[in-house]
Amino acid sequence: MVGDIALGESASRVVAEFGKARRGVYRLHGGKLKVYLGNGRVQEIQISTRYYSTGAGIGVGSRIPLGRCVRTLAATGTTACGHRWHGFLWNEFTKAGACGCWVKVGLGKTSLRPSVINFGKPWLFIELRGGRVANFAFVLHFVD
Repeated sequence: MVGDIALGESASRVVAEFGKARRGVYRLHGGKLKVYLGNGRVQEIQISTRYYSTGAGIGVGSRIPLGRCVRTLAATGTTACGHRWHGFLWNEFTKAGACGCWVKVGLGKTSLRPSVINFGKPWLFIELRGGRVANFAFVLHFVD
């Protein structure tokens, strides 16, 4: 959930609360809140405003430390040396190359493996630019 918008929530409730978005984008609090709808429900939420943050205070502009290296393939998913942070995996999702992001797959305390087998489950991406959080993307059913 981001503010008053939750994944899977009805599109009509979002429109009633925030009005109609222009191409899915609400300009709020000095940034953007993007809401992607499908089948009458919220399918994806992207945030690029400093207004929202987690209970631990992580938000756009925050730094997330890499921490120690985890050297087991089973522990990290796709690399021999990966990093973990609060259940997230660093740089683990690849399409043509590493994403340069923190990713968490599923709703558990720790991430499931970021792989095709887990497409269709909820994914959370934390994208970085210049070492700082630039964007959060919450996806209800990720398919690449």
